This record gives sequence, C-alpha cells and structure tokens, in this order.
Amino acid sequence: MKKLITALFTILLYSSLISAQWGYVTPPETFFGGNHILSHNGELFFSNNLDIYKTTDNGSSWINLTNGWANAPGNANIMIQIAGNNIFVGSFLLGVFMSPDNGSTWQIDSTGLEGSFNCHIVYTDGSNVFASFDWPTYGFYRKPAGPGAWTRINSNVIGGGYISTVKGMTKINNILYAATRNSGVYESTDNGMTWTKKTNAGLPSPVDGQFADRLLNIGPDLYVSTDNGIYKSTDQADSWTRVDQGFATWNQF
Repeated sequence: MKKLITALFTILLYSSLISAQWGYVTPPETFFGGNHILSHNGELFFSNNLDIYKTTDNGSSWINLTNGWANAPGNANIMIQIAGNNIFVGSFLLGVFMSPDNGSTWQIDSTGLEGSFNCHIVYTDGSNVFASFDWPTYGFYRKPAGPGAWTRINSNVIGGGYISTVKGMTKINNILYAATRNSGVYESTDNGMTWTKKTNAGLPSPVDGQFADRLLNIGPDLYVSTDNGIYKSTDQADSWTRVDQGFATWNQF
C-alpha cells in the first residue's frame, strides 16, 4: 500500500509540474513591446510606446484607454500607477499624464514640474504620488494622489542629479524606500520630505554608471534589481544578499 501511495504521489507531482506551463498572451500591438504591466482590482494595465491598455480577461482581449492620445514620435510610456480612480503614467517625452476617471479622459499632469523629459518612475502609496526625472532636468517630485500641483522634494542626497536619480520606490508600514541609480537605497519616515541613506552592506559597486533599476517589497522584505543581480534585504536595507543564483546580470527589471 505504501508503494502504491508513493507511486500515486509521484505521478500527481509530475502531472502538476507538467501542467504548470506558460501560455502566450496576445499583445495589444503586434510590433511594439511592453514597458510595464500593473495589476489593479482584478484588471491588468499595460503600457508601451504607443498607448495604455487594459484587459479584464487576463490578456485575451485588450481595451485601448488612450487611443493615440499619448502617441508621440520617440515617446515611451514607462510606468503606470493607480490611486483610486486616478491613473498616472510616467513617460519618456510627455512627462506625467493622468486620467481622473479610470481611463475615460486624459490630461497632461505637469503643474509644478520643471521638466518633462525621461520620467523614470511614478509611484503611489495611495495617499501621495511621486515622480522622478532623469537627464537633462533631473528632479524628484511629490503631490497628493489626485489632480493638483507637484512639489519638488529632492535634496542634496537624493533625486537631484545623475547618480542620485530615483529609479524605484516602495513602502513598508509607514516607511518609504527609494533606490537610486548608483548611490544606494534610502528611507523616509515623513512621506518623502527627508531621506536617510541606509547602510546597504552587500550591494555591488555600480556597473557602467547604472546601479538600481527597480525596488519592491514582499511583506517586510525588500528586493532591488541591479546591473549585477537581484538582491534581498530582511533588515530594512541595511544589508543585502544576492538571491538570483547568478542568472540575472545587466539591467534585470
């Protein structure tokens, strides 16, 4: 009986592994790859160089939310974030644009911004929205999560230049974390007004001037992607351990 149970378990295990496969999802545009995909309230939002799309059936069909509104030569829609009914998009040429009504209408969201080129991130914690701009203007901005003006919040330690450009953000409890291009990970306990650099022990030295690309958390643990692998911190960014087992090198988003 034990042998029979063991054999049955083995068959079920292998059957489960075989069935756990990836399936191709038809993209919204045939010739344009995607830049970001976001899950929100059971729907997926997808950005590319042309438009912003939404699917309510796991990618079987797509709804074009912008219909050419964000289409500009050389533009790329880099990052999507959603707070309530407000959709925020950071782009390469158009700065930040937003929809206050779940994608029905769109508007440029630039009041208070001192540049509109190369918006690396838009991040929201539900209460505030943050935007980070790269060359040539640089800048790190915040505003309430809705229509309104942006306020510059970068300082001499974060967001004001090339090495300190903010490339990723996340929040754990009441603490914000920000990963910069190559000056490490910082934390803020006052909604982003002031930032403190973490110890960052174990993170690699910058490669070709590029360090961090994305930052996220799973529960209390932080993960950052770098040009030299994916790293994990279990002590609020004071120390980091590489966890990708060597497969992730150079700009692993």
